[in-house]
Amino acid sequence: MPSNFSAAFTAFAAILLPYGFWTDIQAQPQVEFSSAGLAAGASFSPCPQVEPLSPNFHHVLHARLDGLYKADEFKSSVYDKLGGAVRVPTESYDDMRPVGEDPRWDVF
Repeated sequence: MPSNFSAAFTAFAAILLPYGFWTDIQAQPQVEFSSAGLAAGASFSPCPQVEPLSPNFHHVLHARLDGLYKADEFKSSVYDKLGGAVRVPTESYDDMRPVGEDPRWDVF
């Protein structure tokens, strides 16, 4: 049989904990959203954005790489390489024998 202290503590916790959670929820900043994002005039941003960084050193290299990465030739090359990589059948199975014994390892 539980002691009087144990019963009183359980009753106290059962009343106090929900109250604590409720007051914590009420203390959180309230953000109103509309279909266009934050409500007009709202100054609170849950995900503030910072200005993009530019390198202090190697700025010439940065400019060259930026130009390369934006080129359509480069993008097509990357698309082809990545597309080819996912076309390689790489399934493995629970019943595979060791490498060299099971021909299903040959694709790797």
